[in-house]
Amino acid sequence: MVRAVVQEFERTSRDVDALFTRAGIDRSILDDPYARLDADRYYRLHRAALDLSGDVALGLHMAEFASVGSFSLVGHMAAHCRTIREVFDLYRRYYRIVADVSPPHLIEEGERAQIVYEFLRSPDLECNRLRAEFGLVRLHLIATALVGSTAVIGEAWFEHAAPAYVDEYVRLFGKAVLRFESPCTGFIIERKVLDARIIHHDENVLRVLKAQADQWLEQLESRGGVAGKVRRAIVNGFPSIPLETEGLAKHLGLSGRTLRRQLAHEGYTFQKVVGQAMGEIACAMLRLPSMTIQETAYRLGFSEPSAFHRAFRRWTGMTPTEWRQSTQR
Repeated sequence: MVRAVVQEFERTSRDVDALFTRAGIDRSILDDPYARLDADRYYRLHRAALDLSGDVALGLHMAEFASVGSFSLVGHMAAHCRTIREVFDLYRRYYRIVADVSPPHLIEEGERAQIVYEFLRSPDLECNRLRAEFGLVRLHLIATALVGSTAVIGEAWFEHAAPAYVDEYVRLFGKAVLRFESPCTGFIIERKVLDARIIHHDENVLRVLKAQADQWLEQLESRGGVAGKVRRAIVNGFPSIPLETEGLAKHLGLSGRTLRRQLAHEGYTFQKVVGQAMGEIACAMLRLPSMTIQETAYRLGFSEPSAFHRAFRRWTGMTPTEWRQSTQR
């Protein structure tokens, strides 16, 4: 996303140095492929981009002209998968290369499939709109490039209200039905699209890119410390991964004693990290409109919804209902 903002400023001959200065970010961050912005600097960058560009539809235009590299190595890998369904399998494993949020995911029902796009929310609704616009337009354009006209979407859903420049949405999304103030951000497509053959599928190229992506993930994990490894192991391996110290330590190739010592050195307890991971899993489930709070509790292993409510408040500081309401504002 940082590079996509920069690319759009360069394309429109705007001052990139002024952008970074306004956001309080060192431009040299672009020289480090493993670099990350925390949520606060990420917000400041988008706020500065909106203010300096004067383009209220910046998210749409960023996405329209961004390169395949806007989804980093994952975008290049997607181009060589066999099908769109395989792309989503790839996202589950490698999306952390793109961002530290849940990857786009599928909900299949009957002849239709819903693609739900996740992004980092902020209290600034204009920034949220920019992020949603960028993600959906890029996914739409990438899918069209991968499988051609068979990727036509039926509906595009947005959590924000219809903006004054809705004609730009019509131009970019074609005949798709546009739904604003929706419970989530994403698409409705025909389920058969998921199994459409990708034009440039190449298993050999994909194998090489996956090897590079595995190295990239290893670099990111080494920077995140052992607490980050534990969180990701739980999120990626739930519900089959053990949630007790010895079992999870063995999964990571450590002894329980070593794991506890390393976590303590980073200022964590095992229980705290498990809580963070479970909170992340619970939030991902609750973002699905079709998932009830009771079913979420059951899937997370709680026999009573009341116990889940207490745990969720401990993890996030809110009840499940309060959290859901906060994400739909």
